Amino acid sequence: MDTQEKIQKSIIELLTLACLSEDVSVGYQISHLIHERTEGAIQIPASRMLRYLYRLLEQGSIREAPQVIDGCMSTRYVLTPEGEDRMAMLIDAYVNTHQAFLVFLDKRRKALRGDRPKKESV
Repeated sequence: MDTQEKIQKSIIELLTLACLSEDVSVGYQISHLIHERTEGAIQIPASRMLRYLYRLLEQGSIREAPQVIDGCMSTRYVLTPEGEDRMAMLIDAYVNTHQAFLVFLDKRRKALRGDRPKKESV
């Protein structure tokens, strides 16, 4: 697995846990909410979302909560205390990394502006 794929998996894990913390509890709803909240930048087909949900189940971050909806058995997913801890850790890691990138890029931007000769106005 390459670095980009690892980063994407961590981001999708974080977004999935965040959706579950809002009581969005079915795979297709999670996919839809992520797509909506990222304004289409992240799109995860419901079939692919199941892989992430199964991984979170194995980790103990979520648990299944079967329920009957309109006479049909459905599986809801519920965040566990371990999942809340994992989400908090991922949020901290993401925010800290993002802030470091912003500091780095802001310094680059300032250096670039300082290197450019100022244009004279006509």
